[in-house]
Amino acid sequence: MVSTPRGSCSSLTSLVRPRARAVSGADVDLLTIGANDFGDHHDEIVEASCAKAGAGDCVSDELAQLSSDLRRILSRLRQLRADRPTTALVTGYWDVFEDGQVARQNFSADGIAATVDLTKRVNAVIAAATIAEGAMSVELSGPFQRAGDITKLLAPDGDHPDAAGHQLIAQVLLAAGLPTMRPRS
Repeated sequence: MVSTPRGSCSSLTSLVRPRARAVSGADVDLLTIGANDFGDHHDEIVEASCAKAGAGDCVSDELAQLSSDLRRILSRLRQLRADRPTTALVTGYWDVFEDGQVARQNFSADGIAATVDLTKRVNAVIAAATIAEGAMSVELSGPFQRAGDITKLLAPDGDHPDAAGHQLIAQVLLAAGLPTMRPRS
């Protein structure tokens, strides 16, 4: 898995950089991107106060930037791989912020609904950008929700997966297979 600094592909710009070298030699790349980009709006989201009168909402710019960043990263991945057969799996989220018991204890019903809505929007942006670049979008929300109380899949912070959550993610990724990135049209 390659992680890049928020809003940039700087770690992938030169083959001298370790991440770029790793990507250029990897037949399979796993990307998870986006949730941290919304952290500045955490309180607005969980308090269900993100809407801006006549100006959309507090995360519109971040959603647009996420799409642009992801497309740029996938394009750069393709360049680093010199169009050799490559599998790029890009995961969505079960929830962009805390979920399960932690969310139920800390957020109102409206706040939980707002995080669910933001997660759907983030996942839609990730899927659209991923598909546009010929890679495979891997949806995690459904598998996490079908598991019952999501708390049993999360670390005590209610945000990150625990061992069972990581096992579920691995199963979903394995089920996705190893599709090769579609060539640019």
